[in-house]
Amino acid sequence: MKRSSGWLVGVLLLASPVLHADIRLTYWDNVTHEAVTTTDAALIARARALPIKARLMLINRVVNQAARQMPDKVDEWRGLDALIKAGEGDCEDFALAKYQLLRRSGVEDRHLRLLAAKDQWSPTYHMVLRYQDGTLPSPLILDNLTLMMLPMSRRDDLDPLYSFNATTAERWKNGKAQTIPLSTGIRLDGTLLAERAARLMTY
Repeated sequence: MKRSSGWLVGVLLLASPVLHADIRLTYWDNVTHEAVTTTDAALIARARALPIKARLMLINRVVNQAARQMPDKVDEWRGLDALIKAGEGDCEDFALAKYQLLRRSGVEDRHLRLLAAKDQWSPTYHMVLRYQDGTLPSPLILDNLTLMMLPMSRRDDLDPLYSFNATTAERWKNGKAQTIPLSTGIRLDGTLLAERAARLMTY
């Protein structure tokens, strides 16, 4: 009887549709001084239990170390799943992955914005993730090029151009942000801003 029950369970499992598999991320743990592999579900559960600044630092560090920094030959925006599968990505991919993980860990969309900026160290624009709430004098910048999470006021190397989340957008001029409609004709890497905003959780 035990053998037939086990056989039946095995058949049912094989016949069941395959559900979303956990995404596996590997990063360097500064406490244990060793490489750690975790799933996105376990990382999100851990992040949810942390105060917001510690949560941001954890997600920034894990995503920065979970894939190689590599410019795209063909500019294709990748979210967390695609970034980890590819094993490499550029600034947009890392910013998107952090946005997705932080949203899934309970951070509200209104606190997060992808920020496109001129980078004085690069001939092209750079994208980072910006976090802002009422307790901070200056938004925090989560950047794929550093594990340091500096306030925007200390990032003199970045000259902001546009920032956006799923519901709102801003255009920057002379260091000041002006709210603009998502339906504006602005394109980022050839795609309308509104299309980018609508896909932030599904890239």
